[in-house]
Amino acid sequence: MRYALTLALLLVMAFSAGAQAPPIKIGFASAMSGPAAITGEGVKWGATLAVEEINAKGGVMGRKLEAYFADNKAQPGEAVSAVRKLADVDQVDVIIGQTHSGACLGAMPVVKEIGIPMVIEACSHPKIRELSGKGGNEWTFRVALDDEIMAHTFARYIARQGVKSSSILAMNNDFGRGAAIAYEAAFKKANVKLLSTDFFDPGQPDYRPVLTRIKRAGAESILAVILASDGAPFMRQYHEVGLTQRVFSRGSLTTAEFLHQVKDNPKIGDGVIEASYWINTLDPEWDKKWTERYKVPPRIHGSLAAITLKWAVVPALEIALKKHGKADRATIRTAPASSGKSSGNRGDAVRRSCREAQPWTASVVEFGKHSQCLPLLGVVMEDDHRPFGLDDPLQPRHRGPHGLRRHPRRSVMIPHSRFARCGMTPAGSTTVPVLAKLLYAIT
Repeated sequence: MRYALTLALLLVMAFSAGAQAPPIKIGFASAMSGPAAITGEGVKWGATLAVEEINAKGGVMGRKLEAYFADNKAQPGEAVSAVRKLADVDQVDVIIGQTHSGACLGAMPVVKEIGIPMVIEACSHPKIRELSGKGGNEWTFRVALDDEIMAHTFARYIARQGVKSSSILAMNNDFGRGAAIAYEAAFKKANVKLLSTDFFDPGQPDYRPVLTRIKRAGAESILAVILASDGAPFMRQYHEVGLTQRVFSRGSLTTAEFLHQVKDNPKIGDGVIEASYWINTLDPEWDKKWTERYKVPPRIHGSLAAITLKWAVVPALEIALKKHGKADRATIRTAPASSGKSSGNRGDAVRRSCREAQPWTASVVEFGKHSQCLPLLGVVMEDDHRPFGLDDPLQPRHRGPHGLRRHPRRSVMIPHSRFARCGMTPAGSTTVPVLAKLLYAIT
């Protein structure tokens, strides 16, 4: 009888422990259909792989993670439906998304209305920072860099290359239009004359008319705000039309994802220089796992979603669990920082976790008052590997070089007989702008 009671008690305790530790639900919103569906597919792949990695190590303080997905079709209205699906139907505790700036801007009001934290992994429209954080939407946090911040630095870099004039070609969506406005102002400040601005619809097959207009404008460089899937036909037709202007990019033209799109002619992107905050080879182990699982090179948006989960959301969950014994929507957003003297580290779990996301130094990144993750490092690739600091025109205290730490692997082979050479930070880096230049190499 005694043994039976003991066994029953143990079973009750085991059941109670299990009941107290339900899985933490993570929602991911991206474009799973439509012209931008390749980004959503990448997000789903990256999130799935990251959740599996975390759960294989025991989850977050013993709590397993579950991933849920919603399709925003890269549209503001659809993003509202995606948030409601994740929040009301799937009952997720936190959302990572929305990949696309327009969708992100559309989702922000409903995120605030429902009261669910959303950590933005990729959307870079400057207005997102303006609307987020103190005095605005305190349920949104952005790990990705603001295009206004990036444009200020990249335009100066372009000017230092001796470029006197440029044409902008940008995607006809909130990402492209926001970036175009940012670069117009940044070029003016850097004394680079802007001769023309054109927009294209994502997924369009023919770039010859707009390339002809750019050729006629006569600028000595092109600033292309473009992703890999559109960049492949764009670069093919750039050569067909006979353009010779230097190409600078804001998007994903210097990624293995782009090279996979042009594997029949891997030299097509030679000389492109790009401003970004992620590049292949930052985490070789991740690249290997992705390629083995999906048989294609890592995609930027999927990798950014995974990085945001692992280096921003998971630490926030840990802080909420330690301080409150639970990780629900409110505690994830409002768990106070347990330490840290930086003014940007006061407030809540997500702000604190962003600082902890890069553990090799005491203060690499922090959130500002607008819930924008502000990096304190800047990286640039030039032939002599000279670094320069990130400039944020709205945050003067972050100007100038900030103790760059170099990764010893400056030349890293990626598929299709090409090397990406760049000044890089340690593996696992997030929110650090990287200017990567594709240089052809025979292997």
